[in-house]
Amino acid sequence: YADRVMLDSGSSPDIAGLGVDVAFDAAGAERSVGGCINAAGPGGRVVLVGIPTHDRISYNPHLARTKELAIYNVRRENRAFDLAASYQGGPLKRLTEIVTHRYTLEGTQQAFETAADYSTGALKVVVAP
Repeated sequence: YADRVMLDSGSSPDIAGLGVDVAFDAAGAERSVGGCINAAGPGGRVVLVGIPTHDRISYNPHLARTKELAIYNVRRENRAFDLAASYQGGPLKRLTEIVTHRYTLEGTQQAFETAADYSTGALKVVVAP
């Protein structure tokens, strides 16, 4: 659960100068990414889930560096939501059904190509050494 939720990234949450441990950006906008960097506390994490409409966005790298933030980029898959939602509350073994492609270590290059090619229908690609 969340201790704090900030809906308007233009303002800083009242966090008594400590900052949050993890800040999630779901909008992919420059303003919201900046809001997450502002809201994160020292040593915190910023998780970028939103997909920007432009190829590049800016943020204050000095503030992120000074706070020693870890910034994570999350690749979302819009075709996976219905399948993932159907597993909610189901047995853990059903999660193995998400794996659509398996490769040996020698097939690592092909595994990456399959995962990157939307026409393959890949949902989860696994390389098993």
